[in-house]
Amino acid sequence: MNGSYPRPFKKEQPMHSPNRFLKLAIPLLFALGLGIMAPIGFALADEDEPIEISADSKQTDFKAGVATFRGDVDFRQGELQAFGEQADLQLENGQLVRAVLIGSPARFQQRDEQGELIKGQADTAEYEPAKNLLTLTGNARLDRAGDILRAPLITYNLATEVANAGDPE
Repeated sequence: MNGSYPRPFKKEQPMHSPNRFLKLAIPLLFALGLGIMAPIGFALADEDEPIEISADSKQTDFKAGVATFRGDVDFRQGELQAFGEQADLQLENGQLVRAVLIGSPARFQQRDEQGELIKGQADTAEYEPAKNLLTLTGNARLDRAGDILRAPLITYNLATEVANAGDPE
């Protein structure tokens, strides 16, 4: 990709039954998966793969730049998979500002460059690209090759690759 993306949510975009797969040309939930996990060993090859999002429903507020996917949200891009009950995406000028995946739990997984499966889950996963920050809140867990980190709150700085775990208070 050349860094410029088409408008994220086109009104004429079809919804296909029964799964209602939405093929998107921008990295909407990419931030919740590959973008989150890239600094801990993921190949970036999936960045150019097509994005497929399946959900029971989608609501878009074009003026506010907000899209909400609800009900059995299933995101896939290449080897990346993310699942949840709801995904809320906030965009400004076509760029992702904030992405939140909610579930019981919200889950994601992908293989790293060595082929090891990396998994994460929490009640809520929030990604803020401008801060390079991933925040897993509520029953948070990060598992990399059997090395498991669990806490009520896990923050992970993508730029520094520093994880902090602890009580949200």
